[in-house]
Amino acid sequence: NINVKYIRNDTKKAIADYEIIATARNERMLGALSDVVVEVLDKHDRPIHHIEGKKARSTWILIDAFTIIVHLFTKDARAEYNLEGLYEEK
Repeated sequence: NINVKYIRNDTKKAIADYEIIATARNERMLGALSDVVVEVLDKHDRPIHHIEGKKARSTWILIDAFTIIVHLFTKDARAEYNLEGLYEEK
């Protein structure tokens, strides 16, 4: 169970057109999930600008693919940062 949320940013102030937020069961799965996301983006010719949090033992990995930003969290980190709450407040 990965619990994925998709957000379309349709304001001109948005950094990316789309944001995807997903939860992994643990840090090991988080790393594996980020590898899969990178493979899928590459397969669909989506260049990756930057990946943050992959090298360290992280609870949040951010993949910046220019028009798409993917946030991968552990369950606890997703609850702590609550990105969905930021979008719901708009």
